[in-house]
Amino acid sequence: MKRVLSLNKFISLCFILLFIIINTNAVIVSNEDELLTKINSKEKVLNINNEITVTKNETMEVKSTSISIIGNSDSSVLRFSNNIEENIHFLKTCEVIEINDITIYGNLKFFENKKITLKNVMYNGFFISDNSNVDNQKTISILNSEFNLPHTHIGYQIYNYNLTIDNSKFYGNDVKNMYLMSVMSSKDLLNNLEIKNSLFSGNYRNSGIETSYTNITCEHTRFEKCFNGKELNGGGALTLSYAQGQFYDINFEDNISENSGGSISLKFTLKTYFDIISFKNSTSLESGHTFSVFSDSYKTTTTLYNITQIGNNEKSDHSIEGTFFSSFGSNRLIIENYNGIHLNTGSVMSFEGDSKATLLNLNFTDVYIRNDGSLIKTYDPYEKGANIYVEKSFVYNITQESDDYSAAIISTDSGFVKLNEVYYENIKCHKSGILYQHGKAKTHIRSVTIKNFYSEWPEILFFNNVDYSENEYSAINFFELNLIDVYQDGVIFYTGDSIVEIHHSYFKNIHECYKHNDCNSFSEKENNNFAQSILFINNNPTVKIDYSTFEEIYGKSGMNVRQGTVMIQNTSILNSYFEKGFIYYTNEYETSGMYMYTNLNFNNNRSYRGTFLYFDDIVGGNIPFFMINGVSFNNNTASSYGGIIYSTAQGQTNVKQIGFSYCNFSNNNALLGKISYVYDLQHEFSFYMDYATKQILNKDKNNFVTNPTKINFENYNNSEVIEINSGDRIEKEYICNIYDDYGNKFEINGDISETKSEDLVFYELSLYGKKNALLPTKVFGSYKGYCFNNSCKFKDIRLVANPGDYVLELKIISYGQFNAFKTNSISMNVKIKECNLTERISQDRDGININSCYKPICSPPCANKGICVNDNLCNCKNTYFKGETCSERYKQNRYKILDLIIKIVTSILIITTIIIIALVYHYKNVDVIKAASFDFLNFILIGIILNYIYGIFVIKERFVTAECILSFYFEQIGFTLIFGSILIKTYRIYYIFMELKRINKNAANDQKYYLLIFLIIFHSIITVFQWITKSTKSVNEVDSVEREYNTCKYSNIFYFSQIVDIFLVLIGSYFAYEIRNINKKFKEPLSVPFYVYIVYIIFIQIMNLVNNHVLIVYFKSLGIIIYSTTILYFLFIIKFDTIKYKKKVESMSSSEFLKNSKAKTFTSNTDEGRIQIYYH
Repeated sequence: MKRVLSLNKFISLCFILLFIIINTNAVIVSNEDELLTKINSKEKVLNINNEITVTKNETMEVKSTSISIIGNSDSSVLRFSNNIEENIHFLKTCEVIEINDITIYGNLKFFENKKITLKNVMYNGFFISDNSNVDNQKTISILNSEFNLPHTHIGYQIYNYNLTIDNSKFYGNDVKNMYLMSVMSSKDLLNNLEIKNSLFSGNYRNSGIETSYTNITCEHTRFEKCFNGKELNGGGALTLSYAQGQFYDINFEDNISENSGGSISLKFTLKTYFDIISFKNSTSLESGHTFSVFSDSYKTTTTLYNITQIGNNEKSDHSIEGTFFSSFGSNRLIIENYNGIHLNTGSVMSFEGDSKATLLNLNFTDVYIRNDGSLIKTYDPYEKGANIYVEKSFVYNITQESDDYSAAIISTDSGFVKLNEVYYENIKCHKSGILYQHGKAKTHIRSVTIKNFYSEWPEILFFNNVDYSENEYSAINFFELNLIDVYQDGVIFYTGDSIVEIHHSYFKNIHECYKHNDCNSFSEKENNNFAQSILFINNNPTVKIDYSTFEEIYGKSGMNVRQGTVMIQNTSILNSYFEKGFIYYTNEYETSGMYMYTNLNFNNNRSYRGTFLYFDDIVGGNIPFFMINGVSFNNNTASSYGGIIYSTAQGQTNVKQIGFSYCNFSNNNALLGKISYVYDLQHEFSFYMDYATKQILNKDKNNFVTNPTKINFENYNNSEVIEINSGDRIEKEYICNIYDDYGNKFEINGDISETKSEDLVFYELSLYGKKNALLPTKVFGSYKGYCFNNSCKFKDIRLVANPGDYVLELKIISYGQFNAFKTNSISMNVKIKECNLTERISQDRDGININSCYKPICSPPCANKGICVNDNLCNCKNTYFKGETCSERYKQNRYKILDLIIKIVTSILIITTIIIIALVYHYKNVDVIKAASFDFLNFILIGIILNYIYGIFVIKERFVTAECILSFYFEQIGFTLIFGSILIKTYRIYYIFMELKRINKNAANDQKYYLLIFLIIFHSIITVFQWITKSTKSVNEVDSVEREYNTCKYSNIFYFSQIVDIFLVLIGSYFAYEIRNINKKFKEPLSVPFYVYIVYIIFIQIMNLVNNHVLIVYFKSLGIIIYSTTILYFLFIIKFDTIKYKKKVESMSSSEFLKNSKAKTFTSNTDEGRIQIYYH
């Protein structure tokens, strides 16, 4: 304990002595004058304890050998208010400079000073330190300070100094296209630049540090908000050229460059190491979001460890090269342990020239690429191109959008790209594949998995367009490639004239869109991008595939056959669908070369035709060499023909040279040809196997099938002759079956509703003379038809020809899914007999100038005792009917002239009645009108008009239901208004004269309309009821001579109205009869209407007994006109005559009137007194 205390005392004593020594030559400066006086005095230490403002507009030159400017608190401020470029200039003679604990506003310049130290300085200004004497001895130290660059076009410039920055901050200004700090050295001697625990912020306007020919060490430092403009040299935060350095624990955030290198630009550097580096939102508008390296020498080696990159999640339309980095020229690059997320937009790792890169343990998530960008892109080689090695990496969620073809993972035109233990998952593209290479490029893959690849349009996955002659090694060499879940239908491999090797690889669920029937290629014209699903061969390549598995592959075919060599061995093709076979051959193109398939497992595959081999012979000629040896075909199915092989080879094409040697066939299926379907026996393939195996396969007749070669009748003997009359129908069904070249009858069962018309075999029947094929003939009925389930059936055909011997031929005219038959017709013998004219008719019934011998047939048959005299011709004579089948009735004859006369007369009477209404109104105050009751006279006239209208309805020939109901209503209301009014008038006269009582005027006015109102309401209800119940309708009836007419049929409720009408007439007649003896001077001729109507009713009933509808109609119409006109005359015309007469009398003298006329009075004298009659 005592020793510790003694040590502490010793240290304190040392500090006190040091303070005394330092302050021996120290002076306190309090103002501008003291500063100007003391800065070059013998005092080497200037203490500034307060704020000093220098206003002198001159540069202060420091010439002393050393100087220290020291503050001691936050209030220590040195401010230069003059606006000049150099406020203090430390000359060469001032070797040691120390500035501590002070805030400075101004610009400093250092010139060849040996040691410069700034500690705890808040510096607001720029400084230039220039050293033209390159000796690597001069140093600048910036410690625990903060530098703020003012509004100037010059940053902190340091030339040929060893610079140390520790725990300091540098902030830029608002001026673009300038560096916050430039550290430059001579190429003859590299100075040191050491940065620790510091911050450089460019204010989104300044670039960071530019340095050349330096040896830089940077640790625990942050570069942010740096902007490298177009006029600069690239690198938002760091621009290194001809330098070497080490960077540890560096953060780059929000940096942007309009040139290469969003945060870092490396040009012609030597060895540069980066470890624990973070890039966040680092962007270049040209290339390399994080860094860009350029060099023409492999001495440039850039090594990066433990890199993290966080990009911008918002997709940009601007595409660049290198959203991670870009490399130009010839340099070496090593990257290990990288994690990147949200990289966009463009190629991720871009290599121009001949770079050599080793990339280990890279992890990418959410990559967005546009145009021709890829995850790895090499282009524009200097000599051999880039050499890229990628190992143990993971890539998730790549999005590639391009209107033209592009590759999502690798795009290379030169060099060598090798991937080892790399995993890719979730690649979504618009029009992209996985790999594109051309020129001198080579790509080798080992232990790589690619899962969940989607392209909206069908494009080639691995596009190898390399020229073989310029490559001594395989252009593609894949070992342990796993390609799983591809949702598009572009071919997997497209290769030109080069070597392609696939070893120990696994492909599963490729072209998944086939499962959902939504591949875009379905609506596109077929092209090389998707014509095959596994391999498309162009020019003359060599393709080697072994120890691999293709499972759940879907497409139009597996691979095509052109020029070149294909060797597939020890490989499995499983659970796949190839519409036109795993191997598709067509000689539409030039084909040559060798195709060898050895020890394959071809199991559980499906196709439309030929699951393994589809041989499409178009032009004939030579074919390539095929060797198929030791292949196991199990559980394969073709929905149409050829479970394993389908071939259209014919003519000179020799397919017997294609042999299947010691192959195994088990449980293969097809509609026809479970194993093989060929054109004929001359064009079957060769099968080399032991005799017992061949016998077992031949037991099933559907294993080996040829195209149909002939047709035979099933139920007709060639010696049979069918004898018929011309025009007779052959009702028997004849059946022809189709046979192949093996003599097997085709057996296909299917549902016609599920069959397409273009897949059917169509035939045509024709009839021609045995001795003269030009004789006129005609076949009617189903002379054209189709064969279904490989049977051609016909019946119910009608043959028309002149008597003689003929041949009825069935000829195949369309072969559907088959090729043309060798023998495509079959015939039968037909004899046309002479016509027996006693039983039949010989006549050209079809309008073809060939007579038919037939019994006339009327269909439908003649009705009502009509006689069939020819086909569908009935004789209706001696019947009451007409028409083609004697089933139409004659219409009842009407007298059109009489109808017209009735309509004209009735119309005149209606007009006359309307005129009378006007006259009644005109003379309403005349006694004779007044006495007859003006109201009831108008009611009667309206009823007469309705009667006339009804009379026109009666003579109509056709009725609709509405007209029937309206006719009924007009009849009843007209009747009610006429006879109801007359009844009331009759009753009132009866009551007056027979009961001898005076009418109560008020009571009469209240009650005289009751009956009319009641009757109108009653008939209206009856009418509405008929309308609602639809019980009244228009019907067709026949008269006594079976002639048809149209009338109205009323419901039974009609009789209620008739009963009321009869009762009304009876009552009226009774009262009319009772007042018959009353003096004519005191009554109207009211009984006449009743008597006339009764006569009318009697005549109508008599006509009903006659049962002649025409007479009833005309009697009814004329009767209505007559009795209505009678009423009109007796009740109105006579009154107008009386008025006329009265006017004439009044115009005569009174004496002449008394002498020559009989007085007419309307009073009556009785024994009981005088009764005055009033009518209202």
